[in-house]
Amino acid sequence: MKKFSKYFVAAAIVVATTAAVLVGCKKENDEPKDNGRQSEAAVLVNRINKFFELRDATNSGAKADGSMTVEEMREILCMVSNYEHSEHEIFCHNTVLDTLEVRMVPIANGNVLESDVVAVYNAFETELENCMESVDDGMDVPSLFSIVLPENGTRDEEDIKIIFTRGQEAEPEPISSPSVSGPFHNKCWFWGLDLGSCDGGLSALVDAADVLSTYFTPNVNPPGNGYIQIFGNVKYVEYIATNRFSVVNPNFQNYTYWVPAEQITPCTYWLFNQYGPLAEGEEEPCLCEDEMNCEWFNINEHIVEPTGALHYSPNYHSPYYSCEVLDKYLINKDKVMCDRHHTALVCYATYFWENPTIVE
Repeated sequence: MKKFSKYFVAAAIVVATTAAVLVGCKKENDEPKDNGRQSEAAVLVNRINKFFELRDATNSGAKADGSMTVEEMREILCMVSNYEHSEHEIFCHNTVLDTLEVRMVPIANGNVLESDVVAVYNAFETELENCMESVDDGMDVPSLFSIVLPENGTRDEEDIKIIFTRGQEAEPEPISSPSVSGPFHNKCWFWGLDLGSCDGGLSALVDAADVLSTYFTPNVNPPGNGYIQIFGNVKYVEYIATNRFSVVNPNFQNYTYWVPAEQITPCTYWLFNQYGPLAEGEEEPCLCEDEMNCEWFNINEHIVEPTGALHYSPNYHSPYYSCEVLDKYLINKDKVMCDRHHTALVCYATYFWENPTIVE
């Protein structure tokens, strides 16, 4: 598991501040359009630096008398955990959501002690290490941590949940440039279960869901040498296109049911769903050109595009960052697979590219 060095040097902040001052002296029409974004990134870098200093001092026995709001605690835990431990730049498949739990700290007048926040972060690192050491399914790449506080934000007997993905490192499948109708042509993939392409070709350990996912991975290519991503307000939502079992099956409570107002493509569902057991001798469903392009188009239309109804997260209004299409199924009381479906696991996040100088 990666872990970056302890500090951005103060010079990084000085440079960012100086640059902002110099820009202010230029003519108005010369001012960079992303100046506000750069300033916000510098503020985030400064907050992370200060937390590193606080953590090291507290862990060394120094007394921390300060406090911060509960929301500030959530924000700093999100930024620092992703800065130090997220492996989001590694391509994975067979991804699962995982959850760590850490005791919520006491709250007084809406604030928490800085020393308690350090204790929460230390506990998170211990839980993460224990979790990754016990992984036996090959999904040993952690990515993008979302900090979920107790719902009412005041009770100290509930846990803080840290939700993240674990994935199995893989080489991405080569993809073609999308055409007007979609990127898929004359190719069929089994809907899921890692059954490969329906013609028995290569890539037997992937399926339609895996192939679709390759089109929605984030751009992790930095704009230059030394750049890293700083994340905030990470949120996961898993969308599903059917609510057939939402009442009788508790697993569906983890999904968010959503359908578009209009289906403008020929698919019945905007995400694949097939209800009912297979007939005797019938093969698992194949998704061919029309179905694959339909699902690809709908995810772009409703999630990826800034005008899409699902482009922003419901809580923090964070924009879309990445999407993974997952194959899921339900087993009925006779132990027969009765529903096959895809879900869209969307990661929302605010993020910035920053190029700090790192001190070893």
